[in-house]
Amino acid sequence: AGRRHCDCRASTGGTAVLSAPPKIRLGSLASGLNFFQGQLDEVRIWRMARSAVDIRASLHARLTGTEANLAAYYRFDEGAGTTTADATIGSHSVRGA
Repeated sequence: AGRRHCDCRASTGGTAVLSAPPKIRLGSLASGLNFFQGQLDEVRIWRMARSAVDIRASLHARLTGTEANLAAYYRFDEGAGTTTADATIGSHSVRGA
């Protein structure tokens, strides 16, 4: 399996190369504490680090799910329920509380 990159700048100031698929928690710490006070409109997970210019260029655009190096794309537009579908070809569903 290929190596995965995690852009961890928001919490650690650096990046890390991962040898196994990470478990990603959205909205709180792994301990289940410090919940995010707000709403998430969508989550994009990329197979590469993206520059600030690249991020700004597509920030408000709806993606097709076929973009190069896009690993997962969760739009959160199902309308109801606790599961969201991945809009990429890989199609990884996520279940929430």
